[in-house]
Amino acid sequence: MRLKGVLPQILHLFVGRTLGQMAIFLVTPILSRLFAPTDYGTAGLVLSFATMGAIIATLRYDLKFVTLRTAAARNNLLFVCTGIVTVFSILILIVTLLWGAFFEASAFSGSVWMVLSVAPIAWTSAMFNQVLPNYVASFGNFGVISLSSIFSGAATAALQLGLGLLGLGPIALISGRLIGSIAGIAALLVPLYRARFADVMRGVTLQRMKVLAGAYRGQALLLSPSDVFNTLAAFLPVFALRWYYGSETSGFYYFMFTIAGTVMKVYSSSVRPVIIKRFSDENKAGGDLYKSAMNMTLILSIASIIAYIILYIVGLKVFLFVFGAKWEEAGLFTIATGWYYAVTIVHVPLAGLVAVLNFQRIVLVTEGAQLVVTILALLSAYLGLSALQVVWLMSIACSFVYLVSLLFILEAIRKASGRQPLDRVMSKALTTHS
Repeated sequence: MRLKGVLPQILHLFVGRTLGQMAIFLVTPILSRLFAPTDYGTAGLVLSFATMGAIIATLRYDLKFVTLRTAAARNNLLFVCTGIVTVFSILILIVTLLWGAFFEASAFSGSVWMVLSVAPIAWTSAMFNQVLPNYVASFGNFGVISLSSIFSGAATAALQLGLGLLGLGPIALISGRLIGSIAGIAALLVPLYRARFADVMRGVTLQRMKVLAGAYRGQALLLSPSDVFNTLAAFLPVFALRWYYGSETSGFYYFMFTIAGTVMKVYSSSVRPVIIKRFSDENKAGGDLYKSAMNMTLILSIASIIAYIILYIVGLKVFLFVFGAKWEEAGLFTIATGWYYAVTIVHVPLAGLVAVLNFQRIVLVTEGAQLVVTILALLSAYLGLSALQVVWLMSIACSFVYLVSLLFILEAIRKASGRQPLDRVMSKALTTHS
């Protein structure tokens, strides 16, 4: 895989994503002074529930957009993904309504709005962060993805700041997230608007949607549990730290998670779609995937090590200067989890490639192992460890799991080099049912 062809697209997406998140970064120092750690702790509960639902809701059918050759096949898959997300969102709404009825809305600081907002946030997040970007990327239209990030970031920042100045607390943080996703979706719908709805619907049939859904059902059965494990491992600390150490500590962790998560979102959404598409194209052409994967691993490893060294040396000082002294514990959490995110820089694009090569069992085992070590690390709180020590232990354990996973992924890529790509099999299936 030539970096000459990949880097411009990565930089295109990276610049767009960075500009989109820049507005949020610029207002975060103000938000950190408007909101207390307990506000972030309360908002973290709602947004964690919603994000977990959003990631699970697609069943990861969206990862197959870039492997489909025809626009008709992509359009059919778009309707499949939208239907699945909608069904899951309705289920989430029912669950949250039951939660509010049986456990009272006081679990979310007495606000019914917080309970009811979980489902729409899950739906809009799934469509904005996963379904529509992968659909648009399959056409190579990375400029629209960048534009949607800018719209989303600006809307989120403006609403959170405005409502925060009015003293609305966690509701401001939650509302900003919802409106931001809606703004991003509006921008991603531009290609559909330009293509006209009739053109998008051309070739879309219930039979073809059934063929696609059936062909990738095996992937869904493997990747969906993987997403469950991954999201539980990511957001379980928000709930566990609240249980063990209180709402303030949970708020520190969630504040750190939003900062680090935003950085990783920019990186993942910029690099992963381009890398997967390039590897998919190279797989179709019969290229040497293993050599390309090794080169990419080496480059990303060097970049991640340099990034962590910088974070460890000056990270806390910069964090306190930007966000204020009251967020020192959040800064320490950032350094503690930095090594895990450094390993993730290497793992994210290659793990996504596994979906193209149909080796989802590696992802399933990896995320399952990560969930297990996360739970064990959190249970160490019963041994009298401090919250910071628990986070350090969790970060080291999850990093080790990802490092071992990288070895298996590279070995799977080596064995898969030269195999017939899955999208050719899908093309035959669609032709048979036409």
